[in-house]
Amino acid sequence: MDANKIFECFFPYDYKCTQKLYDDQIQLAHYTTAEALHNILKNGYVWLRNVSVMNDYSELRYGYDVFDKYFHNNYKNIFKYDVFIRDNESYLMRAWNEFKNDEELVSWYMNTHIMCFTEHNKDDNDGNIMFWQSYGKNGVAIVLKSDIFLSGKSVRGFCSIPVKYFTYARFEQYMNEFIQSVLIHENDISTMTDEDFLNTLKYFIRFSIVSMKHPGFDKEKEWRVFGHKNDINMAGLYSDIECIKGIIQPVFKLRFAITEKDEENCDIYLSQLLDKIIVGPTQQAYYATSKLAIAQALSQYYETAEDAISKIFISSIPYRVI
Repeated sequence: MDANKIFECFFPYDYKCTQKLYDDQIQLAHYTTAEALHNILKNGYVWLRNVSVMNDYSELRYGYDVFDKYFHNNYKNIFKYDVFIRDNESYLMRAWNEFKNDEELVSWYMNTHIMCFTEHNKDDNDGNIMFWQSYGKNGVAIVLKSDIFLSGKSVRGFCSIPVKYFTYARFEQYMNEFIQSVLIHENDISTMTDEDFLNTLKYFIRFSIVSMKHPGFDKEKEWRVFGHKNDINMAGLYSDIECIKGIIQPVFKLRFAITEKDEENCDIYLSQLLDKIIVGPTQQAYYATSKLAIAQALSQYYETAEDAISKIFISSIPYRVI
């Protein structure tokens, strides 16, 4: 099975969401601070943070606990599906038992890195007030082109999937959809080796856990781009250690190519990724200088200064002093 077929078979919910995102031409935006944008443009790379140091580590625990409850409640039912049975054991149950092994679980947490995005209407040049409130007067939104991470498969080792704001009842429905999809593709799955089948089931569990949040956060409409250290083979990507807000932590750094000479060490041009930059609500006096300064920093990635400045928009949402 090729990567796209595996995605369609084992990740039916993500496959449908990805198709809808692409069909509706919804973009993905990363909200951050002006300082972070400055560092990205100045240094020529973007960071992916380790999942173990996310803003709210309990997010990962939520997905794990939902899975644990499901396997506990449905232990006998899982053995009813022959498609998962190999060597007289359920490979779905085996995948879960091996994944939650302390050593494998810790290794996965320590080697998986993510970057968070939110859905963004392509015609929106103002941004989302909910996220602007999080960054005060110093927020920016980095909006990506709609087709960059929407392949539905691993792109140089990176994957993009929607966050699932599931109650336990909705998660049971999610698992039923997964099982039905596997049954539909049973003939294709029968050609997979035992090792590939087991590893794919583990990927399903891992991706589901890292993309699940409490339903109270559903207004965020978040997507996550992430990769595991062992799965990524990409020029310009390397591991590093940084101290962020007093916490020493591992990060992935993805470097951008600026000239053709850089292609030997980098795979991606920033101009291939970026659709626009939106400067969040700020004081009127800074509008012009903010746009010109960002354009100057961005110009090294484009052929002309005009190309760079055309990518920058100032949000018309009023700035409020609280």
